[in-house]
Amino acid sequence: MKKTLRPYQVEDLAFMINNPRILNRSEPATGKTGSACAYAEYVWKYEGGSTIFVQPKSIIRKNLEELLAFADFEREDLFVFDPKRVDKLKRPPKVLLTTADSLTRNWGLMKALMAKPPKLFIGDEMHLYYSTDGTKRTQHWYSVMKEVPRMLAMTGTAIRGRMDSAYPIINVIEPRYYGTVGRFMMEHSVQDSAGKVLGWTGYDKLGRILLAHGINRTFAECYGAEKKVILPVPLEMSVQQAQAYDQFHTLAMLELEGEEVLSATSEGVHAIRCRQLLAHPESMGVAGWKAEVNVKDQWVLDALLPQYGSGLLFAVLRPEQERLVATLKKAGARVALINGGTSLAQRSRIDQEFQEGKLDWIVASPATAGVGFNWQRAECVAFVSCDYMDDNVVQAYRRAIRGVRETPLPIYIPQYVGTIEDRILEIIEKKSRLASLVDKTREALKGLRAR
Repeated sequence: MKKTLRPYQVEDLAFMINNPRILNRSEPATGKTGSACAYAEYVWKYEGGSTIFVQPKSIIRKNLEELLAFADFEREDLFVFDPKRVDKLKRPPKVLLTTADSLTRNWGLMKALMAKPPKLFIGDEMHLYYSTDGTKRTQHWYSVMKEVPRMLAMTGTAIRGRMDSAYPIINVIEPRYYGTVGRFMMEHSVQDSAGKVLGWTGYDKLGRILLAHGINRTFAECYGAEKKVILPVPLEMSVQQAQAYDQFHTLAMLELEGEEVLSATSEGVHAIRCRQLLAHPESMGVAGWKAEVNVKDQWVLDALLPQYGSGLLFAVLRPEQERLVATLKKAGARVALINGGTSLAQRSRIDQEFQEGKLDWIVASPATAGVGFNWQRAECVAFVSCDYMDDNVVQAYRRAIRGVRETPLPIYIPQYVGTIEDRILEIIEKKSRLASLVDKTREALKGLRAR
């Protein structure tokens, strides 16, 4: 049965039709995809053009189903691009779904396959692949948009920790605002004599540009105030882990098994090694390390499993994710893992099984599972560890806020106080404040740290 657009989605569709190149920066779960699918149908029926639909690999299947639900397309009208399956096409596609990297490699072939010349580009979660002007991927996209007249960029996080992350989209919508990324940086960045960015300025101007060329539905506008509560949880490392971490953090050196030495020759490497010692010390080869239950794993077993029937556990590093899954399985929990090594078919299966209640817990990396999934049956969310991106935090916990919740969503942030995790959470809050300065409708993340 076909889905119908809500009244505000109809308004959004009208705005898209009347403005050939726009940004829909509405917050997650506000229905951006439904109106985008109807837009592709409009372009096909009334302008005689096909659509190129770009998104992260993890949400291609979801968007395929949305196209069938919201637009008058048949399955044979849609093609998830795979150069090895081109000869199996029953008819030229009206909408071609692909990733940004695949578009960069195969644009010529894609154009040749489509039923009619492409007249609409749709990009879902654009901040994940077109946020840096100088990349080969973004530069290729600029050349694609010289051939495609219409563009709908969809992202709730156009400002991704730095103001120039919005430049590529603005450049495609209306290049005369800045002309070059260098001019953008002259207007909006504060730099030292070596060209290092110290801060940002001109928030109001950038905010006005985004407002003039975009749609910006807030979650509160569509559903009412977001029901959530952020709960920082201070934890103490085990004595052995604390000793290893403190020694490396102070000296940038630590003895490993076999008389090897863990060292750091730069600040970046030092930060990575500190995070590894916090997240998965058991895999670091620390000399004399005794097997013991990880403190954060034990907190999940003691604080979450007895209290909640289902939830989402986000963790950044793969050994940490895999250990957490093994710990939950040993405790009898029905759990699955989604990370960069999880295939598209596996992600779809896990998504379906969680929605059907065949799984109760999902362990995932924020970057991989932070977009596209509808996991509102989750009773809680916990960030066992975080990366440095504020948008990954928001996108991830909003997997569990897809519409109105009857009860507030508890968002736990277990953390080792007095470690690099303090700094990571501070950076997340700082980036979130920057985004809210440009877009006054965005709530700045705060209260993440336990002190």
